[in-house]
Amino acid sequence: MDVAHPPKHQLRSNAVKARHLVFFVVAAAAPLTVSAGFLPLGFLAGGTMLPAAFLIAGAAYALFSVGFIAMSRHVTDAGAFSAYIEKGLGRTAGAGAAMVVWTGYTLGQIGFAAARRCG
Repeated sequence: MDVAHPPKHQLRSNAVKARHLVFFVVAAAAPLTVSAGFLPLGFLAGGTMLPAAFLIAGAAYALFSVGFIAMSRHVTDAGAFSAYIEKGLGRTAGAGAAMVVWTGYTLGQIGFAAARRCG
């Protein structure tokens, strides 16, 4: 196999470094920052545990980053998270996860548009 021109479904060897993966993990976590939109609601409801929620989310991000970087050594597919799920749990689980994420983003977008219109 020619290293300079790998098959279309594979990344070039050593194309993604640890710094790229860290940036990707932080960027992929951006949809979770929607929780910041609910921050005023949490304060309004008297959220005494609200600071702990940020600490728990930060710990979850750190744990996810470690696992994601460790598994990236074994995933040669150029797909998204579904490629990682497929590698660990099989093709059916990977496709199912992709559909769940797509549905979630679609419904989230509808919800955000409705909230903006009502607000």
